[in-house]
Amino acid sequence: MKILCLCLSATIQRTLCFDDFEKDRVNRTSTFREDASGKALNSARVLNQLEAGTAKAFCPVGTNNASRFFELAQRDNIDVVSVPIPGNVRECWTLLSSHGSTTEVVADEQMELSPAQAEKIETMLLDSFSREITSCDALLFAGSTPSLFSSDINKKICAQAKRGGKIVLADFCGKSLLSVLQEKSSVPDFIKINEEELLKTFSPDLTDVSSTNIARNINVLSIKYGTSFIITRGKEKTIASMNGRTVECGTERIVPVNTTACGDSFNAGFLYEMMKSGDFESALRRGTFAASRNAENIVPGRI
Repeated sequence: MKILCLCLSATIQRTLCFDDFEKDRVNRTSTFREDASGKALNSARVLNQLEAGTAKAFCPVGTNNASRFFELAQRDNIDVVSVPIPGNVRECWTLLSSHGSTTEVVADEQMELSPAQAEKIETMLLDSFSREITSCDALLFAGSTPSLFSSDINKKICAQAKRGGKIVLADFCGKSLLSVLQEKSSVPDFIKINEEELLKTFSPDLTDVSSTNIARNINVLSIKYGTSFIITRGKEKTIASMNGRTVECGTERIVPVNTTACGDSFNAGFLYEMMKSGDFESALRRGTFAASRNAENIVPGRI
């Protein structure tokens, strides 16, 4: 089994640990680490812990600090296929306190490219992706889409994978998700988003966010688009719909250390089990297990 983990927003993640973290004061720490990250990169890290060699990561990488990104990926034995782009790999800081709070700070890289330059990069990325996906069984496509890419790049990627008969799990929301749902040929097999992303994308005015109403809404979406929806809700039970049938999965009660990449870890555990057994409920439980173990670790995407 080989899973291609595609992330359009590769990241160098810095995790800093504090006894306490307060606004409006100098906060010092000597405990920090760096990791190659981005949603699908974190999933690749987890997949290779579940079974060595299962995952390959695919992402555009800024040339200015690419060497550091590759060093970090190699340290964790993540096989990365990259497409060079101008500028830097974006940076992200996770601030952890001993009280269990997690604060995320993301600095998106701004690039000034001409339309012709952007089109050339996108063509190169799609050509490379079409080669890489042929040797894989599934696509795990997660993360935000940088502004340099066209509004329908997610749809093009998902359609390419589906044409090749690959299983597709998508974890992105908003216009990017609505784009892939426009045509049957690009609809992913599994859509895993959290509750906030569900509401933002499909029901921004919904006030009743009870489990019953969330289930009702995703059952409608599941039937409408002919796919499975999985909605993670932090410490609350996960609600999913497969062919319009509600499936629920409880979460573990743990003491969290770092909740960064819990969703990414869920994706890895879920897709791994789904590819292995084909059992939807078992896959939800494996995803929950991976997310829980990740929350108990400082490293994003560690189980």
